[in-house]
Amino acid sequence: MRKIINFLKANYGLIFLTLFIVYMVHYVFQKLSPKFKEIQYQNEKINSLNKRIGEIDFLNKKIEEIDLKQKQLDSSILDYNKKISELDSGIISIKDKKILINKTYDEKIKNINHINVHGIDSFFTGRY
Repeated sequence: MRKIINFLKANYGLIFLTLFIVYMVHYVFQKLSPKFKEIQYQNEKINSLNKRIGEIDFLNKKIEEIDLKQKQLDSSILDYNKKISELDSGIISIKDKKILINKTYDEKIKNINHINVHGIDSFFTGRY
C-alpha cells in the first residue's frame, strides 16, 4: 500500500493532467455531438426547403402557362364578341328593312281596293 501512496505522491501531477485531458476530451465530444446532430437536422431542413422551392417553381411555371392560355382565350372571346356584334347589327338592319317592306306592301294591299286592273297587273308583276 505504501508503494501506491508513494507512486501517487510522485506522479500526482501526471495523474491530474491525464484526468484533465480525459475530461476535456469527454467535454469536447459531449459539446460537439449535439452540434453534429443539429447540423444533420439543419441539412434535412434545408433539403426539405429546397424540395418545396422546386415544387413552387414548378407550380409557378404551370401558373404562367395557364395565364398565357387565359390571355389567348380572352383574345378569342373578344374576336367572337366582335363577330357577334357584327351579326347583331346585320340582323337589326335586316329587321328594319323587313319592317319597311312590310309597311310598303301593307299600304299597297290597302290601296288594291282602289286600283284598276292594269294597276293590279303591274303590282303583281313587280312583286313576282
